[in-house]
Amino acid sequence: MTIAPGFSRNLNTVQVCPSDNPTGETPERTDVTRASNFVHLRTAPWATAPLFGDQGLHPGAPGNTRINDWGGTAQAGQQFVVTGRKGDRTAIWFSGSTVWFHNPHGRNTVPAHGVKIVRPAGTEPVKVHGTSCPDAAEIPTGLSPSIQAP
Repeated sequence: MTIAPGFSRNLNTVQVCPSDNPTGETPERTDVTRASNFVHLRTAPWATAPLFGDQGLHPGAPGNTRINDWGGTAQAGQQFVVTGRKGDRTAIWFSGSTVWFHNPHGRNTVPAHGVKIVRPAGTEPVKVHGTSCPDAAEIPTGLSPSIQAP
C-alpha cells in the first residue's frame, strides 16, 4: 500500500525548537499542529505507544515529535507491505521492524498499483534489509559505524 494522507485533514503535532527555525520566529520550544504529508509510526497499535526510533538517529531509544526527526514517520508516496491491522491501526514492515500508524477506514493509504510481490522459494524466513550500510572498515576515522543489525 501507498501512504496517502489527505494533506488538509491530516493534522500532526510536531515540536519546533529555536534551532529548527532560522527565521527567529520560534524563541522557545513549542508544539505546532499543522496539516502534513506524513503519518507517525508507533511501536504498538495504540495512540500512546512510543514512536518508532530510527536506529541511525536514536540508537536504542524511541523517536520523538521534533520537526527534524523523520525516523518515526512515513511520508506520502512511500510504499510498504501491510503486516497487520488492529482497530484503526495498520502495521507495516519499516526499517526492519513492524510499526503501526493511525489509518481509520484506510483513509491514510491507497492500494499500491503495479507492484510485484516476490515470495521466497522455500519455507525458511528471508532476511530483509531496508538500507545498505558500509562495512565498519570503510567508515572514515573519527566516525562511528552503523549499529544496525541485519
